[in-house]
Amino acid sequence: MQYLGRFIRAGALGAVLALPLAPAADAAFFIYNASPGDAFSLKFQGVTTEFATTALSNETTWGWGYVTSIENSSTFGTIWQQDNAAFGNARLGFMIYGIADLSIVPGGTFGQQIYNVGCTGGSCDGKIHIDFYLDSSTATGGTNPGATAGGLTTADRTGFGSLNQITTDGSLFMKWELTAGHILDNPDTGLIDESVSTLFQDVSAATLPARGRGFFFADCVAGPGCNIFGDSDLIDELAGQFTLAPIVSPDPRFANGWRGAVNDPVEGFIAAPVPATVVVFGTALICLAGLGRRGRA
Repeated sequence: MQYLGRFIRAGALGAVLALPLAPAADAAFFIYNASPGDAFSLKFQGVTTEFATTALSNETTWGWGYVTSIENSSTFGTIWQQDNAAFGNARLGFMIYGIADLSIVPGGTFGQQIYNVGCTGGSCDGKIHIDFYLDSSTATGGTNPGATAGGLTTADRTGFGSLNQITTDGSLFMKWELTAGHILDNPDTGLIDESVSTLFQDVSAATLPARGRGFFFADCVAGPGCNIFGDSDLIDELAGQFTLAPIVSPDPRFANGWRGAVNDPVEGFIAAPVPATVVVFGTALICLAGLGRRGRA
């Protein structure tokens, strides 16, 4: 396996980082403008759906989408923006997967409180994952099929963690794992172990379509993006939230099987060793993907 990577600061060569070089020709660029310690807000748009069956595992929900922008939470300046020439015309796609239900209880602002954990069985590993891929660099930021009519459908999900097969032509940028120990016990029942649940949703229905919100914490555990947006030696680097809204006809995404739309930010701190960084990838071959879920007996 070959490795190639660079940090470039304002035209001068900075520190060198080893990045996996995939066996393809085109290059994709992730260019951002921030300094170590800057607080950031990573904003995303995505879609979600439910599985018609949970054969071989109890995975209930998956989704995908795009990071639309990353802003400095203190100065409100733009650290990175999708399809912007100043930031390499790049797109950062993501997929969230491995979601299973621990408990669904009445209550909350919207009526149903859903406590999620990582799925087990089949190829599941007991964790909820969010994987990010940097698309091949083109004038429009990549060649992903999109979620509109004629694009990516819910039926295209064929394997656990198969984002690189269905939603992107790019290279792995970073992998997040949702972390336990931060979801408060349910005040009504006291049955939820806060050391187990890794995703909490307050929604209007136990199945999609639904409206509501959700919360999670995550660690960045793999990929060169962890050198910018987290450090795997740290604990609970990222705090995420999202809003959930129904997708209904005639929205073209409805025709492809998607039932929920999500957005809102993930908060964290810049961890890269040099500012004004350009990361260069070789490419081969995501938004917080939509969450929401399906009630199971």
